Amino acid sequence: MTDSPPRIPRVARGERPQSFSDPAIDTLLGVVMSLVAELSVTRDRLETLERLLETRGVLAREAIEAYEMTADEKAVRAASRAEYLDRVLRAVRAEFEDLSGGRAARPLDDIIADFAARKF
Repeated sequence: MTDSPPRIPRVARGERPQSFSDPAIDTLLGVVMSLVAELSVTRDRLETLERLLETRGVLAREAIEAYEMTADEKAVRAASRAEYLDRVLRAVRAEFEDLSGGRAARPLDDIIADFAARKF
């Protein structure tokens, strides 16, 4: 006989609870909350990393705030951000194009510019 507790399945059974009249909104809310959780963990870890760097005398937080990227670094970051947003918004973009009869969605560069300027 083993002393380990019985395993309980982690899969919910039955119908999913629905809070909104459109199940797509519930799905989208689930996606958003998942991203919020991921971002929260990332922010916590980044804050820990900054504290460790500062307490060990490697880097002051002010140096992070004052850092100015080169044009090449900005281009690499912009390309990385564009790829990330394209992956995140792929399903939404496809749904929009289906619903709009194939009309193209707003250019990704415009969306990125709005995010960079915090126009959201």
